[in-house]
Amino acid sequence: MDGDSDTAMYKGMAQLRRQYLLNLKARKEELENFVAIGAETRFDKAQRDEIESIAHKMAGTGATYGLPSVSETGRILELCVRKPPSTAAVQLGCENEEVIKAIRDVIETIADVEHSDFESSAPTRPGEAAQSSHTSTQRLPLVLIVDDDPYIREVIMMALRDDARVIMARNSEQALALIADERPDFLLLDDAMPGGLSGIGLLEHMNSLPGDVLAKTKVIMVTGNSKNESIKRATIAGAVDYIHKPFSIEIVREKILKRVKRREKTILIADDDEAMSELLRLGLETAGFNILVTTEGMETLQLLRRESPHLVLLDRAIPGCDGIAILQEIRRNPRHANTPVIMITASRDEETVRMARKFGVTDYCVKPFEPQFIVDRCLRCFQ
Repeated sequence: MDGDSDTAMYKGMAQLRRQYLLNLKARKEELENFVAIGAETRFDKAQRDEIESIAHKMAGTGATYGLPSVSETGRILELCVRKPPSTAAVQLGCENEEVIKAIRDVIETIADVEHSDFESSAPTRPGEAAQSSHTSTQRLPLVLIVDDDPYIREVIMMALRDDARVIMARNSEQALALIADERPDFLLLDDAMPGGLSGIGLLEHMNSLPGDVLAKTKVIMVTGNSKNESIKRATIAGAVDYIHKPFSIEIVREKILKRVKRREKTILIADDDEAMSELLRLGLETAGFNILVTTEGMETLQLLRRESPHLVLLDRAIPGCDGIAILQEIRRNPRHANTPVIMITASRDEETVRMARKFGVTDYCVKPFEPQFIVDRCLRCFQ
């Protein structure tokens, strides 16, 4: 990112932070009104839901805008208002007291922000930690941000402004329409949204639709929901990453740019073991790579005459042509002379290892192994 773009983004972020401060002042007035109501009568469900909504958004945005104290007190209030009042508190008519105390702590935090040097708490200039991965002639990836909080949508859009085309949705209904029409490259998805489906529910719903709606879309959850069961559900439903709110905007940008770079890399898996190939394909596609798969030696050689993968995962005992022989053919072809080749095999035979090294294998991995082990080895080859 050049200096002009960096300066423009920094100014844009400063403007967003000023708008965010105005929003905090408005939320403080709403919370002061709830303190007055709570002093006279018990909060009804609608009022508790509104307080929780305000607290949830503050918890998820404060630290992102450089105000961790706002996130901390917002999170405490959110947890407090979710907790049902004790039987004793209800009997004594003081069930509002704990919530009101938490509300006052939030109000005090916002007041402290108003009287502090707000700009001095600003995060570092966007763009300093991650370098743009594209040139002016490359197609920018399309990113769909789905979040009901406009301050989350805007801050992510600002962070990605020079590296992606960005579209936004406030809820799952809007997201479904945009996914069908636009087929985004990346989906940044909140979980807790008003009405309709949650973010995870949206993923599960799309998986039930005919056709692979999200075949080319990498889904990253960006949410305040840190429950283990929710993370597991999201992963099973197809999410490739999970970012907790509040977050650093540089973390989001870095994750997107890393995946954009990986999207430009193609890995060939040459293995006749269908179960192994599928595990490797799933792990590497989740990491962001494009994948080709062959299951027979001659098929592998024919593909290599047509395609130029950036890395080859080669089974030692692939049918139709010995893996060592395929390695020799790869190295004889000037187009593939420097292509990394990782041999995957169940054999620990020293002679096989020696021959593989002799003919230029890049790495040698013995089965069985976890898919992440191979992902890490591939990443190391690209460093």
